[in-house]
Amino acid sequence: KSEIHMADDIMARMGGGAYAARRVVRTETNYIANQAELDGYKECGLEKYEFSAHLDNRTSEICAEMDGKVFDLKDAQAGTNLPPMHPFCRSSTIPVLPSEEELDRIIQQDGDAIGADVDFEEWKSHLVETEDGKLVYRVDNSAGSGIIEINRTFDRRENNIGAFSDLQIPMQKREVLAICNKYSVDTKGLTFKIQRSEKLLAMPYYGSTDYNNIGRIDLFPNAFVNEEQLLKTVLHEKCHVKQLQKFGKSFAIKNLNKMEEQASRFERLYYSILKKGGQK
Repeated sequence: KSEIHMADDIMARMGGGAYAARRVVRTETNYIANQAELDGYKECGLEKYEFSAHLDNRTSEICAEMDGKVFDLKDAQAGTNLPPMHPFCRSSTIPVLPSEEELDRIIQQDGDAIGADVDFEEWKSHLVETEDGKLVYRVDNSAGSGIIEINRTFDRRENNIGAFSDLQIPMQKREVLAICNKYSVDTKGLTFKIQRSEKLLAMPYYGSTDYNNIGRIDLFPNAFVNEEQLLKTVLHEKCHVKQLQKFGKSFAIKNLNKMEEQASRFERLYYSILKKGGQK
C-alpha cells in the first residue's frame, strides 16, 4: 500500500487526524527500512555502518550532526545512533566497506577455521578428464562463479556481434577496467582474459581463476550480460585470487567448496555496498 493509503487505514481504525497518521506511517516505515538494512549488513559480515542524513533545507539539526559518523553494528540503536532519530525522519545508513587489509584478515580467519580435514578423495571424485587430457573440476556455477580450469584456445572477436549481440557490455578489457574503476574495485595484481567461444553461452559459467597463474581471471561471455553480472563476477573471482595468494593451490583445491562459499560471501558483501552508493 502507499503511504497515503496506510495513513487512511490508521485514521479509520484508530481515529486521529491525518497529520498524526502520516507521522506514524513515515516514522515506522523508516524504522523498518533501516532495520532491514542492518540485517543485510550482518548477513554480509559487515561490522560497521555510516549514518547518512537526507541533506536539504528541511534536515533536522540532530540528523545533520549525525551525518557521516560511523558506528558498530552491535551498538546500533534507533533514536540514538540509528534512524529514525525523530518523527518524520528521512535519514538512512551506508555500509562501511572493510579495507583490503581487513578482507585479507577475514579470508585468513576463514582459512584457519577450515583446517585440513577435508576429504581429498571426495574432491577428486568430481574431476573429469577432457579429450585433450586436461582435468577440470565440475561444479554447479549457475550462481555466477567458481574456480575451474579450461582450454583457452577459443576464437577471439573484438565486438559483441552475432551470438554475443544480446550482451549489454562489450567484451573488451577496457570495459572491464572502466567498470572496476567506476565502482572503486582495486584491480592491482589482476589480469583479465576474455573468452569469446560461443559454446560458453550455453554453459552456466561466468568466470574462473587460474590456479597456476595467480592473478589471472578469465571472463566468459555470460559475465557480460549486464554491468551487475560483470561486477559480481569480478568481485567473486578476485576473492579466489586472494585465497590462492593466502593459502596456495593445494589448500584451495582440497577445500574448494569452502573457498567457493567464502567467495560468494565476499561477492555479496562488496556488491551490496557498491549498489548502495559506493561508485565514483
